[in-house]
Amino acid sequence: MKKLFNNLLVPVDFSRNTEPAMREAIELANQFECNIHVLYVEPSKSILPFFDDGVPRSGKNDRAAAQAENKMMELRKQFRFDLQPPLSMHTAVQSGNVESAIVFYSIKNQIDLVIFSKVRKSFFNGWFRDVNINRLSKKIRCPLLTVQTEVNLDRVTNIVLPVGEFLPVRKLMFATYLAKKYKSKLHLIATVQQVHGHESAPNIHLVKAYKLIRDNIEVQVECRTFAEGNIADLTLQYAKNVNADLIVVNPGQESVLSGFTNRLFSRFIATRSRIPVMTIASVKN
Repeated sequence: MKKLFNNLLVPVDFSRNTEPAMREAIELANQFECNIHVLYVEPSKSILPFFDDGVPRSGKNDRAAAQAENKMMELRKQFRFDLQPPLSMHTAVQSGNVESAIVFYSIKNQIDLVIFSKVRKSFFNGWFRDVNINRLSKKIRCPLLTVQTEVNLDRVTNIVLPVGEFLPVRKLMFATYLAKKYKSKLHLIATVQQVHGHESAPNIHLVKAYKLIRDNIEVQVECRTFAEGNIADLTLQYAKNVNADLIVVNPGQESVLSGFTNRLFSRFIATRSRIPVMTIASVKN
């Protein structure tokens, strides 16, 4: 299969998340033989954030940016030799809107995977609280991986992937790539489709996804359908039941957990799950 990961980006905020995030990112970089990029964004100080143009700025003359540069230099010294040769580490300090800076940097540097790390029993620290994974994944051109700091991704046995109202070709491409590399079982799940509002029928996109995988790559695939329910809730519960090591979702409906509070505070599978979640926007999104 074509190599999908060549450049990996890990945004840091110099909180307690930073060192665990760096260790996880370097481990993945070594596994997939890709270069690593480390980015810190000094949040915009504008009192009118909605009028911030989001373009990264140098900010080298700013005291906070200068402190960040020093911290980044120490981080580079600490971790650069953990990468296997000839892999390289690139670091950058910018200022502006956090999400926009991540998108700008990712596109400019041809990033193939962005990793966000979080501490268990805590939401993202620092400015990571302002990062909306669902929204960011629609703007960016690569997958976003959210993982808890104590999770080890050197072995992935079960991958869960929901299939909704269209054939998620791009999501399937990444999921099968990982399943092939890790020799994992791929679990496809979906809710049944309603015919004329009463009768139930198999999800046609689930069938197409299964056939697409079966005809093109040798990986274990298991399909499961549910009569009804929120697909995000079903995905998370099913992943727990099969002891999944990774969930692969599209942004949108299949990422949004049920409940008023979850919708109000934009709580998605990616930020609520203890299981690592890869969020990938498809063309349809």
